[in-house]
Amino acid sequence: MTSTAGRAFDIVRAAIESSGAATRPRGEHALMASCPLHPDNNPSLSVTWKPRNATTGVVLLHCFSCAAPAATIAAAFGLSMTDLFDDATHTSPRRATPTPAPTAALRPRPRQNHDWQRVKVYTYTTATGTPVQQVIREQCRCHGTTHKRFLQRYRVARHWVWRKPEGFTPVLYRAPALAAADADQWVWLTEGEKDADTAAALGRLSTTNAQGAQSFPPALAAPFTDRNVAIIIDRDPAGYQRALTLHDLLHERARRCVLLLPAITAAKADLTDHVDAGLWKPTPVFGGLIQATRDELRVGR
Repeated sequence: MTSTAGRAFDIVRAAIESSGAATRPRGEHALMASCPLHPDNNPSLSVTWKPRNATTGVVLLHCFSCAAPAATIAAAFGLSMTDLFDDATHTSPRRATPTPAPTAALRPRPRQNHDWQRVKVYTYTTATGTPVQQVIREQCRCHGTTHKRFLQRYRVARHWVWRKPEGFTPVLYRAPALAAADADQWVWLTEGEKDADTAAALGRLSTTNAQGAQSFPPALAAPFTDRNVAIIIDRDPAGYQRALTLHDLLHERARRCVLLLPAITAAKADLTDHVDAGLWKPTPVFGGLIQATRDELRVGR
């Protein structure tokens, strides 16, 4: 018996069409589309529905040009990985999930189509200035709310690719400035490139790592050895946890290691919010930021 593509293929196709991407049919349950991650006049994104069992299937996404992960491609169309499965409750083949009632299965899921606009590209280089990675910040304002997302791509020879190369070595943001600075200068370690650029514009030696609060590779700790390090904290649980993790990693390695909060107390406030609120004080070393303790951050979590 020939399988019939289910809800996932219809959802993905509708999202692609609503994005304005060029498409062309490729068989009964497949099509080619322009990849949303790069200029693509000759559609290189393969969209194919494959059966998983007798009743459900999954949509496979593969760009022959950039080979980006399916999750990155899906997100660029405003989709989640769940949208690629006919069974909307799918999470992992290792964990069973309840089967929804027939009426719920037939009810269309509400969708919010985003018009993502690229607003900033942050380039990471080696200490000698060779580009190795970019973080691309995109924003969409819909229904009165501003949404943001971050995409990452990597330098391989003369090309940027979306899939992380095997054996990729991460680097710190603004690495050349860090390498050239005097060892006595305070290093401001921020959460994200925006705040690192804000600090640099104020004359501070600043850096960060890709993926913000999510991770800090231990391999990046070496440049902070015997330096004065100011860890700049975002006012949210993820920011507090990041600061605690960084302090544990760096305080024995660094000459001094302090934890600094923005003086503005609004939820999610960061260094840029502190500056925009007029709270920056150019004379003190820490610009009017508030020094915090580990115990205070633990309570904040």
